[in-house]
Amino acid sequence: MEKVYYGHIIEAEYLKEMLEEEKIGTMLRNEFAESGLAGYMAGQPGYASLYVSDEHVEQAKTIITNLTKNKE
Repeated sequence: MEKVYYGHIIEAEYLKEMLEEEKIGTMLRNEFAESGLAGYMAGQPGYASLYVSDEHVEQAKTIITNLTKNKE
């Protein structure tokens, strides 16, 4: 899996849903929340990383670029 996005968790959740509509499997990681469960704090509150499988990286990056470009 490869990270294709890092940013605010709300936008990461939105992008995750959009990729899954295109049948691209995703994994969302919130390091801050995960580290808190482990007893130490790492990462930034409110931010998450979005991962996709290696075979979908280019397609996912294109979709993310188009979606984020249209928001501006």
